[in-house]
Amino acid sequence: MAKEVDDIYNASCNKVTKEVDDINNDPGISCFKKCEMIGFNLGSSSAGKQPRRPRRIIQPNSYYRNFQTNKCNTRFIVSPQDLLAYECILFYGPHREYASTEVINYDNVRVSYQQLATLRHSEKVYVDKFVINVFCRKMFKDKHPKDSRRHFFFSTVGDYLMNHEWNQTFLHDTCRRCFTLANGCFKFIASDYVSSTSLFFPILHDDHWFLFIVALHDGYFIFLDSFFREDELYQQNVRSTIIPNFVRAWDEFIGVDWNFHEFVIHYAHVPKYDMKFFSKYDDGVFVMKFLELWDPRIDMLQKFSSSNIPDIRVQYMNSMVFSHHNCNSHAKDMVSNHKAMLELKRRPGFQPSSSLQF
Repeated sequence: MAKEVDDIYNASCNKVTKEVDDINNDPGISCFKKCEMIGFNLGSSSAGKQPRRPRRIIQPNSYYRNFQTNKCNTRFIVSPQDLLAYECILFYGPHREYASTEVINYDNVRVSYQQLATLRHSEKVYVDKFVINVFCRKMFKDKHPKDSRRHFFFSTVGDYLMNHEWNQTFLHDTCRRCFTLANGCFKFIASDYVSSTSLFFPILHDDHWFLFIVALHDGYFIFLDSFFREDELYQQNVRSTIIPNFVRAWDEFIGVDWNFHEFVIHYAHVPKYDMKFFSKYDDGVFVMKFLELWDPRIDMLQKFSSSNIPDIRVQYMNSMVFSHHNCNSHAKDMVSNHKAMLELKRRPGFQPSSSLQF
């Protein structure tokens, strides 16, 4: 009897081993098909189903893990000049003469005053997609992928990966162009080894921003969300959509065989909304900070918290406008000229439409 049980067990193990070998050794099977053969049943770092990775993602110690009782003490310094520039942007944002005027131009990736002003504290408006896109462009300009080994994709690619109901032909063509240009700029995979470590996809879904990262080198699908947890329905729906669509897009636009069926899903410990400082649409600012700081060896909970978001807004508005990559010198002068803004306010019949707020 024991021998029969052993034979059945060994036969089952051999069958599974053969299936895995067939998946790995058959060059004719696409990445999507390999994942589909296992039902996209990927491992989860939180469930402990995690094979050895080239680099382990750091886990915060118990002191920082409960950030609601153990707060981060990091401070973000904002100067009076920064605040004045911030007030100017909020003034011009809804102004009928200047709202649609360009304030940032990074190699024809542009943002208007009205769009940039969505970085303000608001309970009604999420951070505009063009602001996230221009921030991704700034990250690219600050450090080229050949140096950073990272690629930052526009939110339009995220729309395609999430199957958003829009012009599907446009989204498909945009996604193809972004993948092709990024891979041409610095190869994702070169001669069977990883040259790029991570692909970053900021996603706006159901009026909520989160960050999806494909860690090519380390073998992770990583989710960074400032509000929803891994076990909540929002994220369950998100990952069941975005991972298959990414693998399908990889097959179509890149066409390099890679072991995505061996990847592990990981939800990183990141700063989240603190109800004391709660603002419904802070998530876009969180995502910008995630884009800037994320590294598998960094404990994000030590870098910033929800209470820092008001100062981070001011810093980002200033750094984006006054970046040396911004070729719009006139906008820099306008934002710097607080007196000119005050003169506009003194015009007869002027109705204030914006004020400095956090």
